[in-house]
Amino acid sequence: MPPHPQEPVSDCAADAIERVSAYIDGFNVYYGINTAGLRQYLWLDYRRLVTSLLRTGQELTVLKYFTSKVTEPADSAKRQDTYLNALRARGGIEIVEGEIERRRITCPSCGCGYKGRQEKMSDVNLAVAMVMDAVHDRYDQALLMSADSDLTAVVVQVRGLGKAVKLVDPVKRHGEKLATLVDHRIHLTPRHLRDNQLPDPVRRERKPGRYRDYRRPAEWS
Repeated sequence: MPPHPQEPVSDCAADAIERVSAYIDGFNVYYGINTAGLRQYLWLDYRRLVTSLLRTGQELTVLKYFTSKVTEPADSAKRQDTYLNALRARGGIEIVEGEIERRRITCPSCGCGYKGRQEKMSDVNLAVAMVMDAVHDRYDQALLMSADSDLTAVVVQVRGLGKAVKLVDPVKRHGEKLATLVDHRIHLTPRHLRDNQLPDPVRRERKPGRYRDYRRPAEWS
């Protein structure tokens, strides 16, 4: 009697899905796009963008966007509020807010002092989230979208916990110090921005049958 054919053996390592958590430094990306003169692409769909950067066999499990609420000038605050509401309505993203602090700033060129605004807590919030998610084994690879060299310590910590890190350089931003520490690196291009814009408008159902539309600010068109 001929032997029974053997059942195919599943290669667990090959079949495993790699879990990816993404951490977005909102202001770092925003200022890079502004510097590049690409304001028409500020209506960015981060969930779609990050998903487009995944490799075969990877799955996006967490997407966190770190920013601080602008309070002045009023038109800037209104644009940011519209955008954050559009991201929330789109779904699949957690927005973590820091704060803007008014403080006296000294110009490094002329030494003159002036009152200005400085973002606080976003980098700290990002670092804490990235480490705690690694400690609780919520991902296999962290995707870090920032060029802020202040985040080098968190990259070292996360890799020490056995997690891989992929660095995504924002447009017109180059995290050379970070790049020496990560496993993979990608540079965002204008094409990445162009191909991953939010719908206009983004619609949110507030009550059954009642909707609120969030539209791209005219200044970003």
